[in-house]
Amino acid sequence: MKKNKKKFNYYVNLWLDEKKYVVKESTYCYYYALVNNHISPFFSKYVCNKINEEVINNFISSISKKRGNFNNVISKKTLKDILVVLKQILKISNINIDIKLPRVPKKEVKIFSSKDQFKFEQVTNVKNDLPRFCMYLCLYTGLRIGEVCALKKEDIDLDKGFILVSKTIIRIKNLNKDSIMKTKIILSDAKTNNSTRIIPLPKKIISILKSYNLKNNSFLLTGTDKYMDPRVYHNKFKKVLKEINIDNYKFHVLRHTFASNCIKKGFDPKTLSEILGHSDIRLTLSLYVHSDIELKRCLMEKLI
Repeated sequence: MKKNKKKFNYYVNLWLDEKKYVVKESTYCYYYALVNNHISPFFSKYVCNKINEEVINNFISSISKKRGNFNNVISKKTLKDILVVLKQILKISNINIDIKLPRVPKKEVKIFSSKDQFKFEQVTNVKNDLPRFCMYLCLYTGLRIGEVCALKKEDIDLDKGFILVSKTIIRIKNLNKDSIMKTKIILSDAKTNNSTRIIPLPKKIISILKSYNLKNNSFLLTGTDKYMDPRVYHNKFKKVLKEINIDNYKFHVLRHTFASNCIKKGFDPKTLSEILGHSDIRLTLSLYVHSDIELKRCLMEKLI
């Protein structure tokens, strides 16, 4: 058998080119960053027949010490993603080296305390401010920030009482080298097939939405045909938190709080998983079905 003397980066670029046509643009941009920031620079000098376990271990060691945002060492999640990509590239280049993926610790899910949720609802359950009310909407539907930014009038059926989630707005790296903009906004299909979903609305929310006279083809957040950048909306959320003097949460706390409240109210995990748009019920179970200590105490009391 002839030894493969092709440059390893030939297969790196081949893999990346193939992915361009089979994944979403946002996913491709993420792969592009992993490849060009980590994999290609290290392997640029290697031909395939020179790559062995020692080379792979040196690569893992080098990226494990790399500095990322805020001068922190790159996260285990990023390291795992890089190695998943590398494994796929090794496979198409017929290099048989096993790579053990690092275990990524489960992130702590932050939710509003009852006190913080009450204060937040007081300033977002309003009838004269769409951006604020949409924060309240997210707290009671579990919408992601990109999903609420993409919601339009035609996605809302107030007579039947539901919203259709099928799009998301995200900011991604601009791969157009001729552009002066480093990033760009795209309106794309929902995160996964399961993310396209119908969410029933509580009557109270339907009543308030009816008070807004939305025009056809308008975005819910703005009431116009112009969308709101998720980054801009996140800043509005931060200002609301500062106004009511509560902790510096990320916008995703609304989704986490919604899900945790659903579990406390007795939602079954399958129903909650569908409302959240999770691709696998196991994700819902691992994230949210871990009752807080007070709920555990109440349940334990029922045994005696």
